[in-house]
Amino acid sequence: MRLFAGIPVPEPALGELRVIMASLREQEWPVRWTGNEGLHLTLKFYGSVPDDQLPLISRALATSAEDCGPIPLTCSGLGHFPPGRMVQVIWAGVDAPGALELLQDRIERTSEALGFPLEGRPFRPHVTLGRVKTGAKLSATDLEKFPVLADIPFLADRLVLFESRPTSGGSAYTPRATMEL
Repeated sequence: MRLFAGIPVPEPALGELRVIMASLREQEWPVRWTGNEGLHLTLKFYGSVPDDQLPLISRALATSAEDCGPIPLTCSGLGHFPPGRMVQVIWAGVDAPGALELLQDRIERTSEALGFPLEGRPFRPHVTLGRVKTGAKLSATDLEKFPVLADIPFLADRLVLFESRPTSGGSAYTPRATMEL
């Protein structure tokens, strides 16, 4: 199974992101937009994992989340990956307070102890809104013309271990374990 740890975006922030995405869809860009259930902030991508690893990863995440408490977050601004002129992923940035960075670092360290390599690049918190379709092109200039995204606050109150399954309409996410923050 393919797993990742993330923080789901709750209402009302989810509704506000849906409004932004509706405006982006009007641009008729060659983008496969993320479904409502897919709007989340990824903290650790595990990749393909044998089923028997699920309980170990769940316990490691529970350890990472201990005494963390809810974390106030804010979606702020649109951006894209990779840097440069051509867009592959459109995202809403997430302001990273120290508590979020600490949680992400704890997850990296407990996961490394299970044999999962460290990410190897700086943590850049974001919520993926869409991906450019295979073979299509979208210029960063087009995205830069879009109005500035207003701040969208939300409270990260749970950490979820998701299973990701590819479908014809994009990935489907199934929560496999949930830890309260």
